[in-house]
Amino acid sequence: MTHEPGTRFTATELLERLSGLHPDLVILGPTDLKGRHPGEHADNFAGGVMAQPGSTAAAAALVSWCAAHDVAIVPQGGLTGLVGGNVSHAGEVILSSARLNRIVALYPEEMTVTVEAGVPLETLQQAIAAHGLTTGIDLGSRGSATIGGMVSTNAGGILAFRNGVMRHQVLGLEAVLPSGDVFSDLTRVVKVSAGPDLKHLFIGGEGAFGFVTQVVLKLEPQRPARATAFLGVADAASALAVIRHFRGLSSVTLEGAEMMWPRYIRDGAALKGFDLSWLDEDAAALLIEVSAETVEARRQPWKKDLKRSGSRSASRAA
Repeated sequence: MTHEPGTRFTATELLERLSGLHPDLVILGPTDLKGRHPGEHADNFAGGVMAQPGSTAAAAALVSWCAAHDVAIVPQGGLTGLVGGNVSHAGEVILSSARLNRIVALYPEEMTVTVEAGVPLETLQQAIAAHGLTTGIDLGSRGSATIGGMVSTNAGGILAFRNGVMRHQVLGLEAVLPSGDVFSDLTRVVKVSAGPDLKHLFIGGEGAFGFVTQVVLKLEPQRPARATAFLGVADAASALAVIRHFRGLSSVTLEGAEMMWPRYIRDGAALKGFDLSWLDEDAAALLIEVSAETVEARRQPWKKDLKRSGSRSASRAA
């Protein structure tokens, strides 16, 4: 049976046609996907056909075929998105980064790393920790959020106030364009001023301009002693005062700061069974994390009265 461009294939037909397309391409059909968890939306696997390339060349072969046959593609990473961006429909092909899961090269001396798009953030964090390094970005979904997905959504996280969002951590990347051609700019240096920086089309592009396959990230030094505090604050001005207080200390580095409004923190606490009896009813919450070179230096800021900076109460973890 033949199909003209623009004609929708059934899941069975797509499975038949895509199987064997490239030796490094795994194709899963409805039966294979049936027992898998679809992530944050029940319809993420509704398309019924998932392509899992193990290389950029395999991804390019898949995208080229879909372009030639007018088949829509839905890119998927760690399936942690909450806005429906991973939802697929009949006649579409899911393009998953699950098998693009290698840390390609780590350069501790220059503090950069090249990874494939399907590497989970936590896996990367664990690999570079042995070298005294950390990613300049962190998320609560670190165990499942993938580097490619974070690039495509320009993820932020609790460290954004200090290091910026994902856009500020990416030095270079490789992506398969909608035509099946490959864009590759795997530079490992910050100081680049040669013409338009095309990689920014893919950062935050949600996959519309291409499927990211490899990424070069700059890394940050990991200071060994860390502490976290959960504070009650009256308002945003109070939170900013606390943040400024910690940023002004020479003994510690403020690693993270995240404010949560009263309704949000109380709804979240109710879902998780978290005790907020110490927090005033109308107070917001501020989560902060600091780091230092020694345990003693890390403890020093907590010996001061944080109420001078606008906090109402504090719960501390050494």
